[in-house]
Amino acid sequence: MNERVTGMFFSPTKTTKKIVAQITKTLSKAWEINSRSIDLTLPTSREEIPSFDPQELVIVGAPVYGGRVPEVAANFFKKLDGRGAKAVATVVYGNRDYDDALLELTELLESVGFSVIAGGAFVGEHSFTKSVAAGRPDEHDLTIAATFALQIFEKIGKQETNIPLIPGKHPYKAPMAELGLLPKTSDACIVCKKCARNCPMGIIDMKDPRNITEGCLGCCACVKGCPQNAKYFDSETFLQFRTLLETNCSTRKEPRLFLF
Repeated sequence: MNERVTGMFFSPTKTTKKIVAQITKTLSKAWEINSRSIDLTLPTSREEIPSFDPQELVIVGAPVYGGRVPEVAANFFKKLDGRGAKAVATVVYGNRDYDDALLELTELLESVGFSVIAGGAFVGEHSFTKSVAAGRPDEHDLTIAATFALQIFEKIGKQETNIPLIPGKHPYKAPMAELGLLPKTSDACIVCKKCARNCPMGIIDMKDPRNITEGCLGCCACVKGCPQNAKYFDSETFLQFRTLLETNCSTRKEPRLFLF
C-alpha cells in the first residue's frame, strides 16, 4: 500500500506542472492518501535534496528540450536516492517530438533507485511560440492524464510493477546545439521583476531585469510570464527555428502512455 503520492517537476512555463499535478491529485484521491508537491524550477528549490520512502509513489515530470531532459533537471535527478520507491516518468513536449527524453528520464530514475512502473509523453504549448499547441495541456489532455493515473492505480492494485517498454534510442539524441539565446527587454518593462523571480537559472538581475548574464535555457519563462510583453528573443537562429516550428508542427499530437 502506498503511503503518499509525490509530484516532483521542473516546469518553467507551468505546462509540466499541470500534468504532474493532475496525475498526483487523481491518485491521491483514489487511494485517499496524502500528497506533496516538489517544484524544482527555481534555483533555491534545488538547494536541498528531498528524501523518499520506499512506500511512496513519485510522479516525476520534466519538459523536453531538443528531444532531451534539460541538463539542469537531469543533474538534479542524478543526486536523488529513490530507495526503491515506485515512480512514474512524465515528459511534456511542444508538439514536435519527445525523441529520447522519456527513455532518458526513465533510465535516469532507475539509476538512482526508483522503480519506474509507467511513463507518459504529454503535449504542452511550445515555449518558443504561442502558435504551436496553444493552450495545452488543455481539458482533453488533463482528462487523459487523470485516466492515466487511474490506470496506474489499477496496475499497482494488481501488484504489477514491471518496467514499461519506453521508446527511444541509445545513445540518446545529441543535445540541441547552443542557440546563444539571451532575452531582451523593451521599453514596455515596468520593472515588476516577475521575470527575475521566475527565471529557473537565476540569471536575471533582481535590481534591474534588463541585466541578464549568460546561461539562458531558452525556456521562455520570462517571455511568457511578462505581464507587459516586454521580454523577447530576436536572434536570427531563434526566429528561424520558431518559423520552422510554426510551419511544420501545427498538426495536433496526442499524449502517449506506457504502462506495460
